[in-house]
Amino acid sequence: MWVLWEPCVKNDDTDVIKLKNLFVLIWIALTPSIAFSSASILFTKGSAHVIRVNEKISLDKGMILNHGDSVITGNNGLVIIKSVASTYKVSKNSNLKLDLKTKEIINSSVRHGSVVVEFLRAKLRESKGKTLNVRSRSSVIGVRGTKFFTYVDRKEKNSVISVEHGSVSFRGVNATRKTLVNTSNSSMTNSKNEHLAARKLGFEGYVNWNLSTNKGALHHSDKLFTALEKIWSMYKNENAKAWSKRSDDMESLWNRN
Repeated sequence: MWVLWEPCVKNDDTDVIKLKNLFVLIWIALTPSIAFSSASILFTKGSAHVIRVNEKISLDKGMILNHGDSVITGNNGLVIIKSVASTYKVSKNSNLKLDLKTKEIINSSVRHGSVVVEFLRAKLRESKGKTLNVRSRSSVIGVRGTKFFTYVDRKEKNSVISVEHGSVSFRGVNATRKTLVNTSNSSMTNSKNEHLAARKLGFEGYVNWNLSTNKGALHHSDKLFTALEKIWSMYKNENAKAWSKRSDDMESLWNRN
């Protein structure tokens, strides 16, 4: 803790001000700096806002987001957020908290709702080799370059993931090991917050993968969320993933890349 010493000069405050400024400069120089990722609003429609340090702020295209911001959408809301290497489509009835400590990458925590995320690792310059991470109360997702969809139920807090292309590391918070979810496959957490074997779960055809405002509709069909409720009722009590040698080999490959 810095203590500012003020000389006992009654009629001349100039030296005191200079001394204070000097200590401030020294403090700034010695304080570790954190390089934050630059994330901004690419598109917004319907009811959506940001909570920033307990303040509610309306969203506008081009708005710069801060580390720790929570992006919240209502019944008809949709927001697209972009950084150098990552793009998020935050769909209706969602709450997404941003972690921007890694330059060029948007990491996040999905409190509830759904997002489509695209991570282009080739665009990294200052954060080469870094992984994009998405967390929830029931799961941890690690991404090294892919497009995926994830959904977190507001009531049950279970997590669902589907991969359009590439591979995503997925783990229920109570599972001892992670699994890889590959192109066109999905997984989810069960009632024990473990994850199920990756496969097609039946909702994949309803996911709207579009992230471009120039390529038609961006919203998901209501059929998607109906299907997600159905798979929870079907699979919530299924046993966690049984690991095979092939799965172990795949995890080793992920760790080497």
